[in-house]
Formats: sequence, C-alpha cells, structure tokens
Amino acid sequence: MKRRNIPIIQLFAIVVVLFQYLITLNNDAGYTTVLTVELLIIYGVLLAKSIKGRGWFDLYTLLLIMMGLFSYGEIAFSFIDSSVNYRVASIGIELDFKEITVQKACLIYCAYMLALDIGISVFQKEDRYYNHYHVPFNIDAYKVGMWLLFVFAAFAFYRAFMQYRMLSANRLLLFKGGSQGLDLPMYIRITSTFFLIGYYIFTASKPPLKQFLIATAVYILVQIPDLMVGNRMSLGVLLVYLVWMMVSVYEYKVKMSRLLLPVIVVVLIFQYIGMSRVEMETTGIGSVGLIIRFLTMQATSFGLLCTFIQYTPNLSGPYPFVFDSLIGGLTGYTGQSEELMLHRANIGHQLVYEISPDYYFAGQSSGTSCVTELYEFGIFGVIIGAIVLAYMIYFIQKNFNKNRMLLLFSYIIFSTIVTSPRAGMFVPLYQIIRTLGFAWVAFAVYGLFTGHAVHLFGWFKNIKIGEYNNEKS
Repeated sequence: MKRRNIPIIQLFAIVVVLFQYLITLNNDAGYTTVLTVELLIIYGVLLAKSIKGRGWFDLYTLLLIMMGLFSYGEIAFSFIDSSVNYRVASIGIELDFKEITVQKACLIYCAYMLALDIGISVFQKEDRYYNHYHVPFNIDAYKVGMWLLFVFAAFAFYRAFMQYRMLSANRLLLFKGGSQGLDLPMYIRITSTFFLIGYYIFTASKPPLKQFLIATAVYILVQIPDLMVGNRMSLGVLLVYLVWMMVSVYEYKVKMSRLLLPVIVVVLIFQYIGMSRVEMETTGIGSVGLIIRFLTMQATSFGLLCTFIQYTPNLSGPYPFVFDSLIGGLTGYTGQSEELMLHRANIGHQLVYEISPDYYFAGQSSGTSCVTELYEFGIFGVIIGAIVLAYMIYFIQKNFNKNRMLLLFSYIIFSTIVTSPRAGMFVPLYQIIRTLGFAWVAFAVYGLFTGHAVHLFGWFKNIKIGEYNNEKS
C-alpha cells in the first residue's frame, strides 16, 4: 500500500476524537457548542474533499450529502435561527438532552465520518480510474425487462392507487399492519412485483440512455400515488439514482447549475406534501421557509442517537440492531405490534416502544440510523462498522458496472447505501431473494416461448476484461 493512500491527518483526527470521547465529556453548554462546530467542520472538510477528488455523483460523496441532510440540519441552522433546538426531540413525549449526551453524539458522528473516510482512502485503488470496462448491452434482458415493465405497469399503478385510497383514509393501516396488512389482492401484489423486477432487469440489460430514461419515467409515474401519502424518500432516492446512473454508467456530463432549480422544486414539493400530511400550516411560510423546514425536519438521526444514549442505553433486541436491515425482512413480521418487538431488532420500533408504548401503537416510529444501530457496540463498534461500509462503497463503485448481477441489484444497493444515515447499512436479503426468484421466473417463461435460455445465475460470475465478446446470457 502506497504511503499516500494512508490518510495521516484523518488518523490523527480520529485519535483526538477518541481522546475527547473518553476524557473530556462534561455538562458545559459552551463545550457542546465547540463540539458541534468541530462536527460541522469535519463534515464540511470531508465533503469538500470528496467533491473535489471524486465528484458530486461518486457514491461516497452522495452518502456524505445524505448524512448532512438526515443528521446535521438542525445543528447547522441553530447557529442562524435560535428557535432551532437540536437539544430536544419529541417521541410521544418531549425529550430534553443533557449537554454530555449531545457532546457524546457529536464525537460519535465525528469518529464515524473519519473512520469512513479512512476506509475509503485505504481501499481506493488507482486502477479504478483507468479501468473503463463495462458490461455490454444484453438483448435478452432488454426484451424481458421491457415486456415486464409495459405489461405490468397498469397493475403496479393500480396497486399504488389502491394504497393511496386506503392510506388517505387511515394511514395507521400501514404502520400497524405493514404493507402485508393492506387489503390488496394477491394477483395485484404479484403483478406489481413483476413490474418492479422488470425495471431491475431492464437496467441490468445496459439499455441505451434514452430507453433507460423512458423506463425510469414510467417507473416514477407509477410511484406518484405513494408520494401523495408521504412516501417521499423512495421517490427522492430514485431521482438521485437516475442521475448517478447517467454519470456512472453512461458517462453523461451533468452540470450542477442545471440541477439546482429541479432540486429546489422537488424539495418544495416534498416539504409541502410532508407538512400537509401531518396537517402543519403551510400558508405564509414562503419558499425559503419551506426549504429551511425541509433541511431541519429531515435531520432526525442525530436526535435518535441522543435518545438512545440518554434514555435507552440498555435497549436490545432478539439480535443485534445493525443486522435488522439484512435479515429482518426474512422474519415475516411487518407493521407495528408486540409480536414484531419479540422477533425483530428494528431500533426505531424498539426505542419508541420503550419510551412511549401508546405513541408506538398509535402508529408512530422514529425511523432508524446505522450510526445508532452500530453504537449498540460502543464507539469502537461505530468505527468498525464505518470501515465495513467504506469497503462496501468501494467494492460497489468499482465493480457494479462490470458485473451484470451487480447491475441488476444496483438500485437496491444504491438506495441502501445513500439512505443508511436514516436506515440500516446492509442490503435486505429478502429483496435480493425476491428479485432473483421473480427474475428467474421471467427468464424461464421467456426461454419457454423463444427457445433461448437465459442463465440468470451465470451473471454471478465475475466478468474479466477481455471477455467483452464472450459474455454469455
């Protein structure tokens, strides 16, 4: 390993942070302010360094942007607006955080970011920038994906519309019973899933950019009813994924100046829908006010960590919290219930249930955060987890465009990584298994009618440079 790949400054900084965490914590409000400034400086420096060295649409850069959105908004705006208070949270009851709690959370996030950056710097190899081999276009996957998309689009839209009608009348249905608890016909569930898998397969075919944009537009249109009941994150991530694919796969040159206005419009729409859904007053706030509300209201992950540190330090589940995103979907338990508490280690559910059971059973949750999940193992667990995530980012960023199976799962993997500050850090096995199962059925039917067998599981094989003309379906 070359010396320049070892980030000496970050290593020194993380040692300082660990010293502060172990020795200097107290209940002085002034020291809390110092640590919040330290947190924002570290974040700003790492983000600027990543943008300059990797670009706006590198996976690591996008993760840092999302980390700021989901974690630091209240802290940043507290220096501008005294009414913004990151020392309180509401989870059924008002929670006031001690100074030492906020200090500890600041240092945990500092350690996490520094460890993440150290991991990225160490794992990054120079050949990543010179190896331009991409998987070629695959006509079989193109045909299957297109067929699934356009045949089952109506069913997927109908499912979204049915969910919109049900949840508009009573949104608690989703929280109490999960998506499985909604009264949706089985044929609608199956056909709409084929639509989703069709989009994944179409993406894996490496279609021309124009066709990829059309397919994504169809997929986005189907998502609109979900957006109307407040499911903003999935649509927002999909839009970011679209730009990431354009840059990473199709090498399209995106100018940030052209994205500024669309981003502002999307933020305004998302915030207006979010506030309207919870019956918050939106008149008289103005565009700037809505943007500020968006940036502060999204930043709930920091408060979640503070809550865990101060109010539920001994909280535990049936297995470590950090693995819930990986295996939780395989348990079959969704929604919000006492049964879920016994069988799943979702920290957002467990924490809210511990603090305010009535609030939890009224259909409320706090969401989760991979940093809070990792802190179950202390600050060193956070550091180790950040290094693991750094390797995941490095591996995917380097290889996803060279292996068709990784391209098939690119949206699942991308959304997992960029939302990890507000969710878990591992790709859900349930989604992987479901995607493989439905894709295998689709390709089997395609082979039955065309006589052209597609060996889906052969996509797991790593495609080497020089095999461009030898790739098998």
